[in-house]
Amino acid sequence: MKRTSIWTAIFVFFALHLIVFTPDLFALQGSSRVVNPIYQDRYEDGFSQPQQTAEKRLATTVTCTSYAAFKSALHAAMTNRETNVSLRLQYSFAFADVGSILEQAIDEIEMSDDYLWFSWQDYKANWQGYDNDVTITFVFQYDTTVAQELEITNRVNQILLTIISVGMNDEEKAKAIHDWVVLNVAYDMSYERHSIYNALIEGLAVCEGYALLMFKMLDSCGIPVRIVSGTGSGEAHAWNLVYLCAAWFHVDATWDDPVPDVPSRVLWDYYNLSDNQIAADHVWDRVVYSGQVASTVYVEGICGNQNPGYIMTYYIPYLSTDDFTVRWTGMAMANPDQQSCNVQVSYNSHSGILLDRENKTIPAFGQSVFIAPTPSGTEGWIKIEATTNLDGLALIGQATPSTMYDMDMKASLHTRFLLSHLAADTSVWQSIVMACNPNNTAATLTYSYYNQAGQLIATKPSSIPANGSVQDNLYNLFGQNLAGSMVIDSTQPITAFMLYDSLTTAWKAGLSALPLD
Repeated sequence: MKRTSIWTAIFVFFALHLIVFTPDLFALQGSSRVVNPIYQDRYEDGFSQPQQTAEKRLATTVTCTSYAAFKSALHAAMTNRETNVSLRLQYSFAFADVGSILEQAIDEIEMSDDYLWFSWQDYKANWQGYDNDVTITFVFQYDTTVAQELEITNRVNQILLTIISVGMNDEEKAKAIHDWVVLNVAYDMSYERHSIYNALIEGLAVCEGYALLMFKMLDSCGIPVRIVSGTGSGEAHAWNLVYLCAAWFHVDATWDDPVPDVPSRVLWDYYNLSDNQIAADHVWDRVVYSGQVASTVYVEGICGNQNPGYIMTYYIPYLSTDDFTVRWTGMAMANPDQQSCNVQVSYNSHSGILLDRENKTIPAFGQSVFIAPTPSGTEGWIKIEATTNLDGLALIGQATPSTMYDMDMKASLHTRFLLSHLAADTSVWQSIVMACNPNNTAATLTYSYYNQAGQLIATKPSSIPANGSVQDNLYNLFGQNLAGSMVIDSTQPITAFMLYDSLTTAWKAGLSALPLD
């Protein structure tokens, strides 16, 4: 009996040792191997080892306490071209759902970042753990390394300095970029060069390289652009959608480049086409690109006619005026340039009606003040066009109770924003989003509310008329107290601002929406 007890004790000791010191021995495991569907045709067996010089780095495990944190960390790692990535998920989920969670994150990252979508080749993922606690390790392969991306950025900036000049509008910039790409890249008849690095540095690429280079150069100029994945004459193909002066257009630089290459020759057969025009031989998923409907037939000078001489456009997403008796809107602008600046300020209603317009000239290093002259009781938004860079802000004043808050002049439009803090209830604070849509197409908004733990709680829709604006009281929209953060997705490029409005005092404070695209 004594000997049996001793052996039992020894067995229990080693069993406990294994449980305490080797917990992974009993962890659940899973794995996946995924090829970017865009490049599926590169691989004969569905997954292979593409030729790429990867930078070897040790992966440091990053802990993510919410789905939003996981997606953000994964997006950052991919943007930085990290080949080995380790992420620990510690929040509420079932182990059986890890594969679906990973797939959802990759899909959402791709939809928010065309450049990255067309730049990763494949990944292997292995995970182990339990419900609510899993570590995922990735091995990624990309078309470019982080060092190549730095070289690409530097080279693009150098090129833009030579082909873009002060005074060009977006239409002129886009044409200069299109022509440079066509003249300096030749189609790779071996079909082996797909990357932006191949196109820019080596001068040879297939359609993905052309589309990526167009994207990089246009995006660097602040021109909204997308990469389209579809087919051309029945073959897998990629091209661009470009946003010029309130309208989207298709641009296929690949098909505007003669094959075989003809030096100094540029075609414009596939430059700024509408959906109907390019649909003759191009097919794409119109649901994926539903926010970029190209319904306008291009006419040369479309931007020049709308924006004569102006090189900068700024937006203020809200204005309000009541003949100074209740509320007023003013703007203070400074011209930091060595030449005088012609400024045009347009006041627009919520519904998209032009209410009034002012023109002034601000001397070099001078300053000027504008007061919205719109009718009493008016609310809407403001567009500012200028022949030089400006610095300034808008001030919204209120007589009773006496208070004032400011808004920055926004110089760019985006389709995805983060509001980093919410405070909304029925007794203390209101959170009011003010957004404007300076496009000829209405914008559909999706608000995604995340609590302080990073969990997605609810989503709600809204909309902004063409050339109009909106005020959304978030408590009224969601019908509940809000504390956390908010992501705004828009089908059209917009700008947005949030006002914290105290229900118990005269306090007001503003929060600019942080672009995420």
